[in-house]
Amino acid sequence: MSDGAAESSQPHDLLDFMNEVSHELQFEYERITRRSKQDPGTAGDEGESLWKEILSGWLPRDLPVVTKGRILGADGNSSPQVDVLVLHSGYPEKLIAKKQYLAGGVLAAFECKLTLRKRDIAKIGENARAVRKIAARAKEDSPYAALHSPIIYGVLANSSEWSTREDVLKVDSVLAELFASHSQPQDVLDVMCIADLACWTRFVTVACGPPYWPADLWEKSRNLYGWPEEGAVHDQYSRWMKMEGVDDSAPNSIYVLISKLLRRIAWEIPQYRGLAEYWNIANVPGRSGGAGAVRNWPLFAMPDEIVQQVRLGGLTNGVRWSPWGTGYH
Repeated sequence: MSDGAAESSQPHDLLDFMNEVSHELQFEYERITRRSKQDPGTAGDEGESLWKEILSGWLPRDLPVVTKGRILGADGNSSPQVDVLVLHSGYPEKLIAKKQYLAGGVLAAFECKLTLRKRDIAKIGENARAVRKIAARAKEDSPYAALHSPIIYGVLANSSEWSTREDVLKVDSVLAELFASHSQPQDVLDVMCIADLACWTRFVTVACGPPYWPADLWEKSRNLYGWPEEGAVHDQYSRWMKMEGVDDSAPNSIYVLISKLLRRIAWEIPQYRGLAEYWNIANVPGRSGGAGAVRNWPLFAMPDEIVQQVRLGGLTNGVRWSPWGTGYH
């Protein structure tokens, strides 16, 4: 989950805080679902309120979090209704109570499910594409900008029809199907958190050969992932998995969620990068991980001028927060 984490045997207080959040979320889930058959609408509203409270409590305090709204594009068209939205800090106060949120002021949008089911995934994919169509960037001037929508999109679920750690493989398959349904990288979900199971987060690599990669490593990677000689955009959902020889327990799903959101927010708003880096290196269990679902895009999934710059050596290696870097967590 993290690279370059601090070496220490001292348990981190953040883990205690996140475990407390998880226990409360589980308690509320059980309470709400007992009543859900009698009043499913209220149950859904309560579930959204729980996630709003978590996001409000753990994301930067100057980012308003609201429930139930549509995203309004510059052309006047609206997205489908979204359950929870995170707004930019400068969002006009007069408009926060309105339920049509200006696309340029929306930082993140989430669908919330008390119990996520496989049948929900196709519709979630459709909604993600609709939101991203509304929220196009003014300019795609780097690989990062070309591969990521300005609006972070994800799924937040208290639980799911997948109930055991072994079921993560089934979720991997579902996400692989969702990957296949998209026609461009910007439509892909950034995160899917199932609080009592695991959290899947997106990681993108612009994969090209020398000078970016040593020739021998490039050939091995090409054979492993099926990349063409000219390179590819390697897109994957990462989740925790037990690594041989690594003493690492499964992470708290809420911690992984907040860590991912802080990183994506910090890509859009640089002032939060210090906080995002802290979450990335904090001594919290769950740092090992691997690909849960993979999609390879051709390099020309990015605009031609960006591909040309990549081929001319425009990517940077080892530079944190570079929009021309080779990888984006």
